[in-house]
Amino acid sequence: MLKEKFNGNRLKTARIYCGKTLEELANDIGVTKQAISQYENSETTPETSKMFKIVSTLFFPWEYYYQEDTNVIETKATYFRSLLSTHKKDRNAQIKKGEYLALLYDYLSDNIRFPKYNIPNIVVDKLDEAVDFDNISLEVRKHWNLGEEPIKDMVYQLEKSGIIITSLKPTSSAIDAYSQKLKTKCGDKHLIVLTESKETRVRRQFSCAHELGHIILHNWNEDWETISKSDFTKIENQANSFASAFLLPKNSFAADVSKHPSSLEYYCSLKLKWNVSMSAMMIRAKNLGLINSNDYQNLMRKMAYRKWRTREPYDDLKPSCPVVLKSAVKKILKGKKWTGDDFIKNFSEKYNIELSKKIVEDLLNLETNMLNTSEERRVLNLDLK
Repeated sequence: MLKEKFNGNRLKTARIYCGKTLEELANDIGVTKQAISQYENSETTPETSKMFKIVSTLFFPWEYYYQEDTNVIETKATYFRSLLSTHKKDRNAQIKKGEYLALLYDYLSDNIRFPKYNIPNIVVDKLDEAVDFDNISLEVRKHWNLGEEPIKDMVYQLEKSGIIITSLKPTSSAIDAYSQKLKTKCGDKHLIVLTESKETRVRRQFSCAHELGHIILHNWNEDWETISKSDFTKIENQANSFASAFLLPKNSFAADVSKHPSSLEYYCSLKLKWNVSMSAMMIRAKNLGLINSNDYQNLMRKMAYRKWRTREPYDDLKPSCPVVLKSAVKKILKGKKWTGDDFIKNFSEKYNIELSKKIVEDLLNLETNMLNTSEERRVLNLDLK
């Protein structure tokens, strides 16, 4: 429902979504910081010329700012791997994107039967240094009938298990992969957001396993903005330990490594089999007692000499990409014979939130212009003879 009056809260939401401060947005559209504050508090309404600048700067359509707030998605918690090195405004931007993605997921779920949530409920009495991550990871593998073999594609495995996954360009280069728990009409949902900027195939594998560790092990009712640095570090180390144990099962990985535990070239070949970085495999080998500290340091020196510490062999292999959300959109556009305009219009009518095609394409990790399927475009594409 459109309001006659400008909705300042929508401007605040759009600004947060784009990771901008009051001052940054003010500079972008040529007003004072105080003017933006007045807009957001609905004390004044932007002039038409300023509205055009707001729309072109934040990419939310004009109608968005004149709709009533109705539906709210609640974020229960968000785990940022880069919590200690990023600005709060950048974290808030990613959280807001997750909330709008959850709305789109709800919207799609009216017409698509997504994979059921199938994450094992593993009770960990107390998360401390004595936790047996090997046994926990084997329980998860057993639940999914994975055995102890290498996992080819963690993105596929998590999507298959009912976790929502997308890949976004972050507002800050410091933002790494993160996971979010949201309350939706379909119940509580876990979301994993992968970053487009610095992911290799093996890094994405580990990122997914790391976020799975958070989902299985940790408390999703805690305020992570108030957590101490030492507790945050401990939690991240636990997620890393789970990821390492899950991707490199103790027995089968040890059987492989024990053949040539101190050979750098051998770890290079194992990387293609286990889909895990050479560095991570060496750390795992050291933790399992397959190599000692001297062996490990020697391997690290060889890695540094070859300049493999920053970029390993095979890091140019393309990472796995989420496919579930994209496939859902394609199925709806084809099955319902909807245009991209229909998709946007029906979403707006359902949630009273008008989003641009660009924002929807970004959130759902669609190809650029995938929703540009208007009737006008179809006419232009006709081969008239």
